[in-house]
Amino acid sequence: MGVHKSKFLHPTSSAPTDIIEIDEAVHRIGIGKFQHRVLFAAGTCFMADSVQVMLLSILTRKLQNQWEFADSISSMIQSCLFAGSMVGTLILGPLADRIGRKPVLIVSASIISIFGLCTSLITDYQMLFPIVFSIGFG
Repeated sequence: MGVHKSKFLHPTSSAPTDIIEIDEAVHRIGIGKFQHRVLFAAGTCFMADSVQVMLLSILTRKLQNQWEFADSISSMIQSCLFAGSMVGTLILGPLADRIGRKPVLIVSASIISIFGLCTSLITDYQMLFPIVFSIGFG
């Protein structure tokens, strides 16, 4: 594994004043309570996203048998999740840069939770399209 080096600029200089390895930079900054909280929050969100994708792929097959829709509908339902994810990334990413990561993370988690609960109220596959898109958006 190669050693990564980064150039850090002094705030009042336009030329690099010091070249240090990334490991050294992390060592200087340290890892504390804040880093652990961020890791936990991000990890939990990524885990929820992964579980949602996994459950959707399993449940669409079961729903396909129960509601008797074609394979193409099952694929469209799964595609809605990824389309929502793409749109959500394009909107929520820049928004997080503007207003901050924490409020956007809270909004995103809320969207996923609310629409995740809405899936329990669905009575036919046509209702799945906007709900799954919204979950992907979050």
